[in-house]
Amino acid sequence: MKRARWVVASAVAVSVLATTSACGDGDDGSTDKPTASASADRQKGEDGEDGRQGGVPTETQLRSAAFDLDGFGGYKVSPLGAGARVEEKTAAEAACEPLADLHGFSTVPEPSALQVRSLTTTDSPEDRGLVVNVGLFSYPEPVAKKLLTGLRDAVEACGGGFEDRRIKRKWESVESFPAPEGGDGSVEYALWTKDREGKPYPSRFTVFRSGPVLAVFHSANSADPEKGEVPEKILRTQL
Repeated sequence: MKRARWVVASAVAVSVLATTSACGDGDDGSTDKPTASASADRQKGEDGEDGRQGGVPTETQLRSAAFDLDGFGGYKVSPLGAGARVEEKTAAEAACEPLADLHGFSTVPEPSALQVRSLTTTDSPEDRGLVVNVGLFSYPEPVAKKLLTGLRDAVEACGGGFEDRRIKRKWESVESFPAPEGGDGSVEYALWTKDREGKPYPSRFTVFRSGPVLAVFHSANSADPEKGEVPEKILRTQL
């Protein structure tokens, strides 16, 4: 299935993470969102020299970098709670558990801090039915690296699909896309199932890592599955 690439959008998401983690990661440190940077500066002294707890961005910092709940440009922004704690096997196939976990915006281990926003269009006919959930997760950096590696391995191992015990659904297949460039690594994939009419329906994910932060973009379009990609405008607004 043809899919638009997110060349510019991926760079935008990486800039967001660089702002949140307050480190260079190969970037010159500039940003188009001084308000988020200023919020991080205000946090200095509360949690440590750079506003982080042991080098891990705090809930306050992630909240400052997340979408404003006032909404923007035709999109309603709502907060979402953290995913349910993972206490048992979430997939029949152990190798696929990271995919089932992240579909519920959960990870093992749990993040040190997490902010999730749900975006829905209010006045854009072309985006009718589109829902985009955006999560910012922070961890000690070695944990963030391991989680991203685990997602990549799961995408490779579970191409033939898997049983998601958490939501009692069979994902027919897992489609891998070329990873967007930028940051310290990324992975992009779609979980395929069937809608009520038996038509193929994708649940799309793109995950970026920058230092100790993972940014997760999950999108789906109930009205037109072919238009389930995250609009570039949403990624740019995360700045």
